[in-house]
Amino acid sequence: MEFEPIAVVGLGCVLSDALDPGTFRDNIAGGRTSLSAILDSRWRLPHHWVMGSVDDHLDRTWTDVGGYVRGFESEQGHR
Repeated sequence: MEFEPIAVVGLGCVLSDALDPGTFRDNIAGGRTSLSAILDSRWRLPHHWVMGSVDDHLDRTWTDVGGYVRGFESEQGHR
């Protein structure tokens, strides 16, 4: 199978705890986890109204742990 040559002219990403590919690679190489609980200030409703359980999660969530992107807003001003 043959492919036409291509040129990679840029590389970018925004991931949890990694606002660039190099930091993402370093996190993986360092064995760091990028999962954390969401900040209470991010909920639009009181935390106790949002949280359910695995069995009782209709219109609610049963976990607040995820891979959240933080610091992205502060990086926007630098570009």
